[in-house]
Amino acid sequence: MGGTFCPQDLATGLIRMLECRLCRKLMKPPIIQCKSGHSICRTCDLQLGLDPCPICRQKKTDVRNLLAEEMCQKILYPCMNTGCSESFMLIDMLHHEPNCKFRMFDCPINNLCLWKGMVCNILKHAETAHGTNVWHEDSCRTTGNDFSESFVETSLVSSLGELFIWNCEFSLENRKFSGALKYIGPKENASKFTYTFKLSKNENNQAVKMKNVVLSENESFGDVFRKMNNCITLDYNTLLRRFMNGTRLNYKLCVKICS
Repeated sequence: MGGTFCPQDLATGLIRMLECRLCRKLMKPPIIQCKSGHSICRTCDLQLGLDPCPICRQKKTDVRNLLAEEMCQKILYPCMNTGCSESFMLIDMLHHEPNCKFRMFDCPINNLCLWKGMVCNILKHAETAHGTNVWHEDSCRTTGNDFSESFVETSLVSSLGELFIWNCEFSLENRKFSGALKYIGPKENASKFTYTFKLSKNENNQAVKMKNVVLSENESFGDVFRKMNNCITLDYNTLLRRFMNGTRLNYKLCVKICS
């Protein structure tokens, strides 16, 4: 008598076949195979470099395992972020993981800081370790550096129940001050916000106010500043120095929800 077909057993078997033989994580396309047909995940493959297949010691090839890649589209992948219990088809996982509330962040303020944590803990860490670089709502700020040399400043902005990263820099070479605001969270949410950057001086009630869009998390401040696109860019000689408070610059940021 034949056995009873069990879809769950089939699904479990597919998942086991797609496990990387080294790290035991599920493989994702592109899946490359060695001359004997063994495959490992892309991460392990890159770590091995030019070394032979770790399973049979045969030479690795550039041939893709198309059957395995097709199988990848038929199973549910568990989210790899600790604390998240959700599973998705591969095409949906590619959207979920970068936006998962359990994903880990490096410290957004100081790239030398070794802290890592979830988005819900960023503000607490920043207030504890980098208190002077944390702003709340539309507070007035003063640059921490004077304009006698080039500088880069990064701050965490807590406003409207959301978190943003403000990055500004001054180039002594071209005498330009640039600044941009980035949203921490799902890419599609960034477009829900705008911000205004305001310079003012009590003398003669002079003021300059600029409005701009908020960047999404995966956009690079460096790229935006180089292209002078979706950022604040001010020339020191023609404008900025008129609003200086001694050697520092006072300014105000205000984040708003798009109407």
